[in-house]
Amino acid sequence: MFNFIYQRKRSDLYGNIRRFFDTRGYLEVFTPSLSASLIPEPTIKNFSTTFINSFMEKRELYLIPSPEIFMKRMLASGSGSIYQISQCFRNAEQLGEIHNPEFSMLEYYTVDFDEKDSITLTEEFLKEISFADAPSYVTSKPLVMSVEEAVKKYSGLDLLKAQDYRFLKDHAEKRGLYVPDGEAWDDTFNRIFINDVEPSLPLACPVILTDYPKQIECLALEKEGRPYRARWEMYINGVERDR
Repeated sequence: MFNFIYQRKRSDLYGNIRRFFDTRGYLEVFTPSLSASLIPEPTIKNFSTTFINSFMEKRELYLIPSPEIFMKRMLASGSGSIYQISQCFRNAEQLGEIHNPEFSMLEYYTVDFDEKDSITLTEEFLKEISFADAPSYVTSKPLVMSVEEAVKKYSGLDLLKAQDYRFLKDHAEKRGLYVPDGEAWDDTFNRIFINDVEPSLPLACPVILTDYPKQIECLALEKEGRPYRARWEMYINGVERDR
């Protein structure tokens, strides 16, 4: 049975989100939920289906894990700053209050903004769209730190030295983590990150992690002369919120 109090709260929240972006000149866009191609995220498991047509060959299609690829094509075509609230799908997810295979995602892009500008915008966003009874761990000023700083603080890992896979694997095993032979760099790093870093992040305020390792494939640009990408993620009350 639908909880209509929850539905009203959700509707009000969506209204706040749209006002925030509309007053700043963003265009709300709408992109497909089915796609023939996907973003390069090796950790995401996708739902697939088959398109059938009497006059065409069968085609494999995927339910989108995010609207990112379509929205970035729009940006490249000159759309200007855009945002979207869309339904997204990720397979092999746990079921519960935090995870679900189908979920709503807000995605937004700002022309001529770098990742630092985007972080500032997101701070403003959290303050303006939150309800009066929002908990302080949502509305407090975020703590910003790099992934390099976070893994050093919470796991003792020197990320620059860990560019050598043997160093990374040795650190993981010293932490009591099982590392299969032939495992990829990003998988071993994620073992350390999920076991040591994520559970240790502060809960009293949003936490923004910047400069992710370049070995973790995504559409973010690599930083010149540094083994990182211009990517950031936000954690609220210990839960990752895709930027």
